[in-house]
Amino acid sequence: MAATTPSASASASVQLLQKPQRPAAFDDFDDFDDGDEFMISHTPGESCGLSGNANGIRPPVNPPCVEREDYGEDLQLLEQVKLTLQGEPCHVSSGGGDPPSAAFRYASWLAHQEYYDDLRFANEALIVYDFGLNNTPVTIAQNRHVGKGGIVWDASYMLADHLITQKCTTPGTNVLELGAGTGLAGIALAAVGGCAVTLTDRAELVPLMIDNVERNQDVVKQGGGKVETPRTLEWSTDEDVIAPNVRGAFDVVLAADCVADIYDSSALLHTIHATLKPGGRAYLLSRVRLPEHIEGVMEEAAALFADAVVEDIKSANTSSHHLLVKLVRT
Repeated sequence: MAATTPSASASASVQLLQKPQRPAAFDDFDDFDDGDEFMISHTPGESCGLSGNANGIRPPVNPPCVEREDYGEDLQLLEQVKLTLQGEPCHVSSGGGDPPSAAFRYASWLAHQEYYDDLRFANEALIVYDFGLNNTPVTIAQNRHVGKGGIVWDASYMLADHLITQKCTTPGTNVLELGAGTGLAGIALAAVGGCAVTLTDRAELVPLMIDNVERNQDVVKQGGGKVETPRTLEWSTDEDVIAPNVRGAFDVVLAADCVADIYDSSALLHTIHATLKPGGRAYLLSRVRLPEHIEGVMEEAAALFADAVVEDIKSANTSSHHLLVKLVRT
């Protein structure tokens, strides 16, 4: 198997040398490095937020009314924020609010990749990803308040980019995305590859997926693809409980960053097996956090599928290690 000078200004900024507590909304997120120094910056009348720590994590604040539950009991930090920004209006857009006037472009980070953390873009309301030879833009809204599925993980971009550049699908390919979250990978395949895509995840994520499908309907239409109305689909080791209308219905099944100790890999594999057509292919791309997760999936997949291989892939994102699991149904 492949391998695996502190400064302060009354109206501009204040550097906080003590660390804030982990934001409650990130309690179930991996890789939150709370040992870094944060900078709160603010220009009167403009937006503000935590910015520029080593990993690019930027939990939102809304002074002078900072919510206690967002930052726990770190009252000293909160009081510094309030005193520094007292009386100045401050507005922060989140994934669940009105979109900002300009979206963040993922390509701008790819150009330098100077810092890395899974949550470095978690506070961006909109992110634009470019795919294919024509740099087709796919615009994705995030909402971190619905959990980790409400933000885009690098594996979603990397998986879609790989399948598009390697021509792993053809126009009209029926594609199912499991654990789709924001829907980035599936929408990209519809917009650039002309695929017929079905996005699925848990119920709380369906409104976000629907929003992103509507947001990209023009680019999907121009690309000759189609995205069905997103729906819920619970994974199960009992293939008979999978809805009849999706059993054996798909040429390709996708799953991005769905292999981890918090997920039921057996249920994931059986759901893939149940929804693929005979001879259908599945592509699972995950960041390597603990190699044994991938190893466990491969062991079970070998007994369930006609072919199961794992490999490294080339990607414009070179800052983290991901592995691709490819499965073929008998």
